[in-house]
Amino acid sequence: MRNDELASLVDSLRSGTLSRREFLRRAAALGISLVAAQSLLSTFATRAWAAAGVPRRGGVLKAAFSADPAGFDPVRGPSGMSHVVIEQVYSTLMALDPDAKPYPELAESYQVSDGGLTYTFRLRRGVKFHNGDDLTAADVKFTFDRLRAPNSGYSYGAQVETIKSVDVVDPHTVQFRLTKVTGPFLIYMAFPGSSIVPKKLLI
Repeated sequence: MRNDELASLVDSLRSGTLSRREFLRRAAALGISLVAAQSLLSTFATRAWAAAGVPRRGGVLKAAFSADPAGFDPVRGPSGMSHVVIEQVYSTLMALDPDAKPYPELAESYQVSDGGLTYTFRLRRGVKFHNGDDLTAADVKFTFDRLRAPNSGYSYGAQVETIKSVDVVDPHTVQFRLTKVTGPFLIYMAFPGSSIVPKKLLI
């Protein structure tokens, strides 16, 4: 009888009709030790993950934040909560590793020249926005011209104030010219406010 009851518990756990907590409570009522019950949970969780295989598209993601984001536009999202959301939606030319060292993200590579006054970024090919459009150098130029506009209201204008110009070299190459050497420039390129937005959707 106990084996039948245990099998029923396991089936309920597998089907998702029984919570982990309830599984442990009922297993204890059957006289199964906590260690044995946790072992069963671990075994079935591992099998479930293996059976899940390739991630599937769609579904609902529920997330809790300590405050509401002030907006989803990188130019107008001044709060930390906005940045948390923006980082999930957009990407930047550079990203930071756990030691806060910049590495290419949307950029495939970059080159610094003219004594640190020119940065040339080669973009990754095949990167698409959520609407399916390809990322191009024109989107990068549009993004930074928009950030630098006098009336943009961008809260972190100091990060882009040394950008003299942003030029499209070709569809996958963009060049930044600076007015002076800016030590943390690559780190600024990893900041959520520097997230690249699609020109076509915002004009």
